[in-house]
Amino acid sequence: DNFENQDEKNFSRNGLGLAISYNMAKLLNGTLKVENTSDGWVMFTLTLPVMELTTGVSETKRLTAEYIPQIDTQPILKLPQYEFDKMRPTLLVVDDEIEMLWFIGEIFSCDFNVVTLQDPERLEQVMNEVYPNVIICDVMMPGIGGIELTRQIKLMKETAHIPIIIVSGRHEMEQQMEALSAGAEMYITKPFSAEYLRITVCQVMERKEILKNYFSSPISSFEKSDGKLTHKESKKFLQAVLKIINDNVTNKDLTPRYIADRLAISPRSLYRKMEEIGEDSPTDLIRKCRLHVAKDLLLTTQKTIDEIVFDSGFSNKVTFFKVFREKYECTPKEFRMKHLKEIQQ
Repeated sequence: DNFENQDEKNFSRNGLGLAISYNMAKLLNGTLKVENTSDGWVMFTLTLPVMELTTGVSETKRLTAEYIPQIDTQPILKLPQYEFDKMRPTLLVVDDEIEMLWFIGEIFSCDFNVVTLQDPERLEQVMNEVYPNVIICDVMMPGIGGIELTRQIKLMKETAHIPIIIVSGRHEMEQQMEALSAGAEMYITKPFSAEYLRITVCQVMERKEILKNYFSSPISSFEKSDGKLTHKESKKFLQAVLKIINDNVTNKDLTPRYIADRLAISPRSLYRKMEEIGEDSPTDLIRKCRLHVAKDLLLTTQKTIDEIVFDSGFSNKVTFFKVFREKYECTPKEFRMKHLKEIQQ
C-alpha cells in the first residue's frame, strides 16, 4: 500500500510495469495474480499453461530459437533535448521518471517545443526561462507532488491561466477529485494511449484559444438575458438607475431629473441611454417600482389605501388608482380582497 510513497530511486513508479506484465500473461493464455503474505511481503504468481513440444522441428531451428540476444539494460541518464522553434507552442513536462519524460517528449516533439523537468523544485526557475502553453505533470514525485505543484501554479496570477494535465498511476477517485479541485484541467491514469494524450493536449489548447478569441471580441462585452444581448456597461448603468429608484421609491421628489442628477448626467442623456438598452423610460421604471411597493403593502399590512398611496411615493390617489387598474385590472381594494380569499381557501 505504501509503494507509491517510498523514496528509493531503484524502483520504477511510472505505473506501466504491472499493466504490461498482466497483458503479456494474458497473451500467453496465462494468469498473473498478486496477494499480500502474512509476513508483510507481496507475492506475485505467474501461471502459464503447459504446451506440448511441436514435433518435426529441425535441430537447427531449435538451436536458433534458443538464442537469447544480449539486451542493453543500461538506465537512461540523460534528459531529452529538443530544438526550440518560436513558431510552435511550448509544452512543459514535469516527471521524476526520466523514461516518462522521454516517452511524452517523443509524442509531442514534432508539433511542440517540449521542455522536460525532472526536479519539480526547479519549476519556478524553468518558468522564468520558458513560457509554456500547456503543462503535463505527474502526481507522485519526491519533494513536491503534482497536486501541490498544480495548486501553486493556479494561485499565481501570472500562471493561473496555463492548462495543466495530471498523469498518474493512481486510479482512486479521491485522488482525481483532489487534482481537479487544485485546478487541473484533466486527470489521466496510466497506462494511457499516446494518441489519447496527444488529442487531450490539442483539445485543451484549442479550448484556451476559443476563450481567448471570445474575450478579445466585441461579443464578450454583452450578456444574454431573456433572449437578447445586453452590453455589460449598459447592464451596470441600469443597475445604478434601479438602485437610486429603490433607495428613494417613497420619496415624492423622485423624478427622472433626480435620477439624472445623481448620475451626473442630463435628463436627456438618461432617457437616451434607457432607450438604447431597450428598457422602459425612467418615468415608467419609477411607476413600476412604486406599484410593486404598493402591492406588497396591500398584501402584508392592514394599512388603508390612503396610507399606502403615501407610503409608496405616489403624489395623489387619482394617479395611483389609474396606474394600479392598468397594471392589475382591478382596484386596490378588490386586489386585496381577492388575495385574502385565496389565502383563506
